[in-house]
Amino acid sequence: MQDISLPQKLIAKLKTIEWFSNVDRDDADVERSFPIPARRVSSIAEARESLVSPEWEEVTAAAAGRLTNWLHDHCKAEYQRWNELVRDAKVVLEANVLPSARAFAATSGIGEVLFDCVAWDVLHGIMELTYAQCRPPTFFAHLLSVYEAGHLPCGWEGEWPAGKLLFL
Repeated sequence: MQDISLPQKLIAKLKTIEWFSNVDRDDADVERSFPIPARRVSSIAEARESLVSPEWEEVTAAAAGRLTNWLHDHCKAEYQRWNELVRDAKVVLEANVLPSARAFAATSGIGEVLFDCVAWDVLHGIMELTYAQCRPPTFFAHLLSVYEAGHLPCGWEGEWPAGKLLFL
């Protein structure tokens, strides 16, 4: 059994991210810097529409399911700590991420759906990176890089896992 704990470098990085600082910046090169194909949406309204879409919910639920199913099947002993690690990750989220998400949700007009999506994405990104020694990160860690760039992942274009991430 491998020693599994929240990655402290990631926790430190989450504290320094300027959350949503570039959502209004249209930089053509930024999408090429992401680790997965991506396309910028044209407006806050389009981002909100995409965030509330059942397609985006299905993509993120499928990615989370793939992670937990794989860990259950291949890293049973390490997976036994999942709930404990999620509790620890939620403390990090509450202190370092969610205040910015709440503020942006209110000022952008996107609303509570943004808060819920950010909490889901970042929590699962933390968990993917926590279990990286068992299974290389495949989706949520990529979303973290979008957040780190000051943008908002907000949907998917195409049939997942093929296609493109939508972001603002």
